[in-house]
Amino acid sequence: MSTAHDQTADLTPALRYHDLDALRAFAMLLGIVLHVALSFVAGSGWPVTDISEHRAYGAAVSVIHVFRMPLFFMMSGFFTAMLLSRRGIGGMVSHRKKRILVPLLIGMATVIPVTWGAFIGAGIAAAMRGFDARADASETIWGAAVDGDLEQLNTLIDSGADIDLADPQLATTPLAWAVAGGQTEALELLLDSGADPNQGFGDRSQTTPMHTAAFFGRAEAARLLLDAGAESDRADAKGERPIDAMNHGQGTVDYVAGLLGVTVPYDEVEAGRAEIRVMLEGDTAAGSDASAWPGWVYSLFFEFPFFMHLWFLWHLCIFIGVYALLAIIAKRLPRFTLPSVLVATPLCLSFLIPLTAWTQSYQGEMGPATTAAFIPFPKILLHYAVFFGFGVLMHASLRSVETLGRWWSGYLIAAAGSAVVMLSIRAEAGWIVDHLDPWLVDALSFVTQSTFAWTFIFALMGIFRSTLNTPRPWVRYASDSSYWLYLAHMPLVLLGQVLIANIEAPGIVKLTLLVGVTTAILLASYQWFVRYTFIGRLLNGPRERPARATSPAVGA
Repeated sequence: MSTAHDQTADLTPALRYHDLDALRAFAMLLGIVLHVALSFVAGSGWPVTDISEHRAYGAAVSVIHVFRMPLFFMMSGFFTAMLLSRRGIGGMVSHRKKRILVPLLIGMATVIPVTWGAFIGAGIAAAMRGFDARADASETIWGAAVDGDLEQLNTLIDSGADIDLADPQLATTPLAWAVAGGQTEALELLLDSGADPNQGFGDRSQTTPMHTAAFFGRAEAARLLLDAGAESDRADAKGERPIDAMNHGQGTVDYVAGLLGVTVPYDEVEAGRAEIRVMLEGDTAAGSDASAWPGWVYSLFFEFPFFMHLWFLWHLCIFIGVYALLAIIAKRLPRFTLPSVLVATPLCLSFLIPLTAWTQSYQGEMGPATTAAFIPFPKILLHYAVFFGFGVLMHASLRSVETLGRWWSGYLIAAAGSAVVMLSIRAEAGWIVDHLDPWLVDALSFVTQSTFAWTFIFALMGIFRSTLNTPRPWVRYASDSSYWLYLAHMPLVLLGQVLIANIEAPGIVKLTLLVGVTTAILLASYQWFVRYTFIGRLLNGPRERPARATSPAVGA
């Protein structure tokens, strides 16, 4: 009698493990939901902020962000290892080049420029009808700070305004607005009123006013911030310290200055940066590896969003290249197999959680950082590489595919508990934040994020394997279409967000409507223009059109 494994032995990887491929597709499709939801999160840095924003959407985005891309990279590692075992190193590289590198290169000439334009257009539209610091100087603490309106600042502070709150449009704190505008008196007033010189911007960024001072070369502001206790070596979500922020070139400075509505001549920026470097010499070691590059090189290769939302394809190319190199080296070494108990049972969490808690500590406040630059920061790559590598190990011990999700209900309970803790820390509320030392709160945040990511991924594996244990045509179709939907969704999402941003309606209704309409349009484009064309063959391989039913008369 043949087993289920024997019956599927000759199927393609996607069909043999259709549930895992569906899980990978789920991670991609969830990206559309996440990008739509970002417009409902105040201070997210997204170019569009909806009037129906609410903190609940910020929590939902954080939860999705913590596990979504780690799940995708883990599944990608599994299928890449499967290709290696079936086709060898050359076959694996050839297949991945066709399915990943070539679509990325084509996307850089088509989808990505359109997405750049969509982001710029959305930002302009939001700036025209949204928050304008100078126009609102008489009403907001951010406008008063950037304009140096001391009378209005005093009035707002006396009335109980939150002096550490980031504005809802650009996620910038009053201190940073004062620094950007070169308003030293406003800066002094805010600091004297108790503003935190180390307060990060927005929900996930760790950028501080000291980064802003270094970026714009505001030497006097930097001096005041350091005297008030600003940390000179604090890293932001990208691992960039204030001394590294001084490597950005004129193009980046002019762009950010224009976005904030401030004027900073670049010769003044350079002169101010020279003074700040002298201040930081005693406090800060040499900058990051990137700081050794000239400003324009740093901006071009470490900052410019070459790949936009397709950054994950570039990361995959890097991982696959390294994996192929390691496979070549491994052929010359004695064969070593990791004990299956360390991969196929919950015991794997004993090393996975500490490892990714450590890599998470270099990412940001909530979830892994992302970068669309040509040269990704190593700390960001390393975090995703752990998940990709574990996917490879899963294929080396195929028993793990059957056993890891077996305890999915227990994983789900653990994921729920860790999510409660990590969200309470994110909200800076509850007993943990009030009673533990800050360093311990940070450590607990990293551990609970790591715990949530792994346990929820394993729970999803169990759920998908138990509910999708046999191939289903609609699941196969959804998996095939997910690649195209994610590649093409961003311009549509941004357009929709701009159109509905100021409509008075419940946020959940607008979010659901935008996700549904965007998905429907993309599915129609996939069916009519992609699935049976060269684009579909490039993304998923050839697909045959279903045979049309022939009437008896025609048949006769």
